[in-house]
Amino acid sequence: MGAICSCFASEEPDADVARKIVVIGDGACGKTCLIYRFIRDEFDASSNTADGYRPTVVETVRKELQIQKGNNFVQTTILLYDTGGQEDFEHLRKQSYPNTDGVIICFSVCSETSLDNVKRLWIPEMRNFSKDVPLLLVGNKSDTRENPNSVPPGSKFVSTDKAKAMASEHNLVGYQECSALTGKGVEQVFQTIAEHAVRRKRVVATQKKNQDTNSIRFSNLPDLPTA
Repeated sequence: MGAICSCFASEEPDADVARKIVVIGDGACGKTCLIYRFIRDEFDASSNTADGYRPTVVETVRKELQIQKGNNFVQTTILLYDTGGQEDFEHLRKQSYPNTDGVIICFSVCSETSLDNVKRLWIPEMRNFSKDVPLLLVGNKSDTRENPNSVPPGSKFVSTDKAKAMASEHNLVGYQECSALTGKGVEQVFQTIAEHAVRRKRVVATQKKNQDTNSIRFSNLPDLPTA
C-alpha cells in the first residue's frame, strides 16, 4: 500500500451487504498506514524510510468485521477507499465519493496544520458531496505524544480537547485517536464508522422504500375530472 495505486473504478459495494468507507485527509497524515494496520495487523515499516512515502491516488481494499447490533454481533463487509490528499489528485479523489456510507477524516496529532485543513478543506468538501453521510474525525500518530522527539523540530501538537471541539462544532459522529505504529485504537476507529455506516444504510433504504411506495400510491390515483 506504499506504492501509488489507482484502482477505485473496478469495485463498488453491494448495496445489501458491503458498506463503503472513504478515508480522507492531508497527504502524509497517516491514512495508508492506518488502513495497512487494520487490514494486516502490522505496521508498514517502509513508510518510515527516507524514500518510503508514496502518495496514494485511490486504492480500495475489502475486509469482513464483526459489529455490535443490540446484544449480538453481526458480520458485515466494509470496502475501504484510501484517497490521495494532494491537490493533484482532487479530481480522482472526488470520483470515489458516490455511494459512500461513512467517512474517516484523518489528521496527524503532531501537525496543527493538518487539523486546520480538516475545517478548511475536508469537511466542506465532503459536506458539499453529502449533507448526511457520517463523518468520524481521527487523529493519527497518537504514539508521537509520548515520543515528541520522533517528529520534525517545530511540529505543533494538537490537543485532544481542540480536536473534540472541532468534531462537536461540525456535528461529526465523534473524535478518536489511534496509532498505526502500535495498533492502539485502530480497531475501534473502524468499528465506530462501520456501525454508523450500517445504521445510515438502513435509514437510506427505508427512505427509498417509502418514496417508492408513495410514488406507486400516487400513480394509482384516478385522474381528476376536468372543468
